[in-house]
Amino acid sequence: MRLNRVTALLALGLLLLTTYRFAPAQASYLATPPAATAQFASPLFERVWSRTDAPVAANIAHRSWTWGPGPGPTREEPFAGAPNGTRQVQYFDKGRMEVNPAVKDPNSPWAATSGLLVVELVSGQIQTGPNQFEARGPADVPVVGEPPAPGDARVPTYRSFASVASLPGGPDRRAPVNKKIVVGTINRDGAGQRPLTKDINVSNVAYVQETGHNVPDVFWSFMAAHGLVLTGGVYDQRQLFDPVFVLGYPITEAYWTTAIINGKPTEVLVQLFQRRVLTFVPSFPPAWQVQMGNVGQHYYQWRYGQPLPEAAPVAVTNAPPLPPADAFVHVEGDQLVLRGQPITIKGTNYWLHDAPFVTTWAEWDAPTVKAELGKAHELGVNTVRITLPYDYLSLRDTVWGDKASERINGPIINLMTQFLQIAASYDMKVIFALFDATDRIEELGDADKRIQLNYVQGLVEPFANDDRVLAWDLRNEPDNGVVGRRNPTLMIGWLNMIAQAVRSIDTRHPITVGMGNYENLWQAPRKLAVLDFVDFASFHSYDAGRFADQIAAVKAHTKLPILVSEFGWPTGPAAESTAAATYDEPTQQGLYRTMLGAARAAGIAGMMQWTLWDYGKNAPQRNYEAHFGLVRLDGSFKPAAADFRDGYPAPPLPSVTRTNVPLTPHGVEPQIGP
Repeated sequence: MRLNRVTALLALGLLLLTTYRFAPAQASYLATPPAATAQFASPLFERVWSRTDAPVAANIAHRSWTWGPGPGPTREEPFAGAPNGTRQVQYFDKGRMEVNPAVKDPNSPWAATSGLLVVELVSGQIQTGPNQFEARGPADVPVVGEPPAPGDARVPTYRSFASVASLPGGPDRRAPVNKKIVVGTINRDGAGQRPLTKDINVSNVAYVQETGHNVPDVFWSFMAAHGLVLTGGVYDQRQLFDPVFVLGYPITEAYWTTAIINGKPTEVLVQLFQRRVLTFVPSFPPAWQVQMGNVGQHYYQWRYGQPLPEAAPVAVTNAPPLPPADAFVHVEGDQLVLRGQPITIKGTNYWLHDAPFVTTWAEWDAPTVKAELGKAHELGVNTVRITLPYDYLSLRDTVWGDKASERINGPIINLMTQFLQIAASYDMKVIFALFDATDRIEELGDADKRIQLNYVQGLVEPFANDDRVLAWDLRNEPDNGVVGRRNPTLMIGWLNMIAQAVRSIDTRHPITVGMGNYENLWQAPRKLAVLDFVDFASFHSYDAGRFADQIAAVKAHTKLPILVSEFGWPTGPAAESTAAATYDEPTQQGLYRTMLGAARAAGIAGMMQWTLWDYGKNAPQRNYEAHFGLVRLDGSFKPAAADFRDGYPAPPLPSVTRTNVPLTPHGVEPQIGP
């Protein structure tokens, strides 16, 4: 606002972790034959698998597998001290599960554990008891990707890491703390270094004391990632997994290497942990860049000399039903449509009146939000627009959780869910505007773009099937930013990149960009305009005198629906009024009457006023910016509120999606942990 503004991707991503079947090697150590059916050998195994992978199998979470599409064969493997000298284990593409006899409580998360398979693959020692091992020799199996052509030394195997890994009983290979860019490389014959480049830079951000190894940003963020999980029969947004439980501790540094993926040499960053291998493929789409290697497949091949039998995918039957397609607002011609009927958007831009702008998220107070949006309900509002911060310093933890994280791991998803819950209780839908409280974001390098795309993934994916969301606004007034004013080509290209990223994740919600200047909707310095990649046109206007002409100009350039996502006028302070601009309630009322009348006459898709409430004493601006509200600080309505209520009718917009997260008052952290 401001007065002075007067998915094919999934298939690509899974190439890294596709189930590659090695040609059978000579059989060596064989225990009992694999189980004939691919069922969970223990309800403990099913519980562990279901937490992360049931949402993926149900197609309501879009990420790579933690274990695999289903359980593989069951084995009785020798283990000294276990009943009858054997223990039952079950293999998955990415690991192995075993019942932990030392834990008697079946509800303990450690009742079922995952073996230290990577340690065994690198050391060549199969553990057959608490202190018993069978020597086998390190595995000559590629750590990631497909087997290379004979003589291709670029692709490392587990054996290649034996000289750099921290292994039980081996040399002390603890690395010093190193918060620098990762330059280490490894191939079949061992480790080296590569020169620094500007193309792909990944930096170490954490140090694990237990084994003495650094962890780079891309893996550290993945280890703390949040997403949709299934716990106790309930789908919820939480941390995906306990890194120690699933991965163990790192046993090597991270190394750049080459893997053969889909028959082509591909640059990959790889790091070995006790239980798993993490890989980062920069050329993959953001949601699939970091994945877990197929350690279960590799171990089974090495130990049994034959490929891991392909698992039968689990059919998840208890997934929550998705809202029907017609529950989502969509575009038909020049109209927005819901349940087969054209709709008019009657909206407000909302902030907590005493913590406006993105500070609303830092000072979150759900009871106050509910009470304040109640005033919007009295005015017949059916849509609320609110912006989401990106890298605003005081909100870093709210969005990202960990200052070293490249993924959305803070409470913001919970807060967005609370906001949707409150809005839906009034039959309102929500437009979320991304990337607020930042500037010059379009100029940043490749590493920053990786973080930007992770931001899109982290905020959009949890709500891709939530019909309480009306649309995604890619960025508020990008044309009023430094880059938008100086280099519109760069701005438009960046917006197009973000639009593609959103569409790769979410196909059910329309996309728009709230432009500060209506003429910038069709500006196309290199034959690409904002109107070319949005689903409906959106612009801001605070000029009642020229408003009808602005609408006509936009209509002349597009057949898309038109939403004015900001309009309004301040009612004070009177001392700041000028000959050209009077700040008082009668002038505000006159503007509302004029602009709402022009909108009705033009038949556009909707109008969203700026803002609902005046700003309180804690607002960062105490000038005219604090007086745009239709609601005074004492809770009473200004005269223009009646014109908005009665002069611009619009239907309520009920939603199908229901959630029941606790509404947290100010000062109470929402629960976001496992």
